[in-house]
Amino acid sequence: MDLDKKEITRNDIVQRSAIDPYTGKKVKPEEIEDQYTAREYEIKLMLDDRVKAMSEDLFQLMLKTGGPHQKTIIFCARDSHANQIMIAMNNIYEKWCRENQRTPRDWYAFQCTGNPDLRPSADKLIPDFKGSKNAYFIATTVDLLSTGVDIPNLDNVVFFRYLESPISFYQMVGRGTRTGEPRGSKAMFRLYDYTNTTRLFGEEFISRPAPSNPDEEAEGVESPEGDYGEKRPKRKIIRVSEDQFVVQIEGEGRSILCEEDGKEVLVPVEEYKQRLADKLVDAVPSVDKLRETWITPDLRKRLLLNLPGGEGSVRLIRELDDARECDLYDILSELGYGLVPKSRKERAAAFSYKNKGWLRDFPERTGKVLNAIARQFEKGGIEELETTNLFDESEVVASGGFDALIGQVIEPQLLIQETKARLLA
Repeated sequence: MDLDKKEITRNDIVQRSAIDPYTGKKVKPEEIEDQYTAREYEIKLMLDDRVKAMSEDLFQLMLKTGGPHQKTIIFCARDSHANQIMIAMNNIYEKWCRENQRTPRDWYAFQCTGNPDLRPSADKLIPDFKGSKNAYFIATTVDLLSTGVDIPNLDNVVFFRYLESPISFYQMVGRGTRTGEPRGSKAMFRLYDYTNTTRLFGEEFISRPAPSNPDEEAEGVESPEGDYGEKRPKRKIIRVSEDQFVVQIEGEGRSILCEEDGKEVLVPVEEYKQRLADKLVDAVPSVDKLRETWITPDLRKRLLLNLPGGEGSVRLIRELDDARECDLYDILSELGYGLVPKSRKERAAAFSYKNKGWLRDFPERTGKVLNAIARQFEKGGIEELETTNLFDESEVVASGGFDALIGQVIEPQLLIQETKARLLA
């Protein structure tokens, strides 16, 4: 946030529409502190424009990465902030549904905090958030969901609040690290950081000493109790209504979490790709060598195993580049050799006309089976041509099955190997 890079002074607030959010009355200049920094936003200084800008930006990012219906936790600064974000996300979602002629899902964004007056209460909301596939998508919270809550299919963890504690940060990030239900069904989760909280990756876990003065407030603790059971700062809370500040979000780019020297660090996506490309080209110096390696299961597995991050790193790049329709071969051929990636469907469709001459050298029945085998590539990539039940596929059976390959000059296994090579050519 560009707004977070500067301090807001008393004069900045006096010139704008500032109210007490609990009474609705205009705040007197003497009730305003001299200045406010980003770590006090939404705690001492509520900024409607900041809430709106962050919520709209997050929604647009979700549209680009799979759509609005992603299981998401947004960590907010306080209970009232969580409520504001919930309202903003629901308003944006309902507007998007109207514009795109969609029927809004129930309970799209909901507040899930320790507020005792919350209805329904958080303990009733959490099971629905975990289990429902058609409702309860975005939970706005403070720290209620930071530990002990297991949400296997969580897609996104979002920071709209500032943090100083590495322990708290890792607990919050940990909500996204489950591999899905059924186990292994989730390859990744996204972390959206609006407050530079990810700087805490790799920081030492040092517990803060207890305050020597019993009246001294710890970080993030507010008093006395305010409305709705919410703790309030000692100083007055001020709210500046919408359309008072211009707030812009300055994208810092995308990074991938890696381990280096025993510590977790964020590596920019382009640097991560370059590391993969360098290791790939060292192992297979040309795309022809990559193709030769790729059609041989043992060589392919060995290659993937020796890449930084293994096969998971290539799958991750495929996900980030929104190239799910491509075989991993195309992801690597672009990374290492600059080839334009093709989808599995494109490769399967091109096989018959690109290889007419080769197919005409065989009996018609054999050519039909080879075409049918090539079309299996569209379903899941190169591994579809290596399954033990390849010749049980209905399309392959209908074209003549294994019998159509017997009696040719080339052995059936070599014919399949050649088919794989020609699919990737």
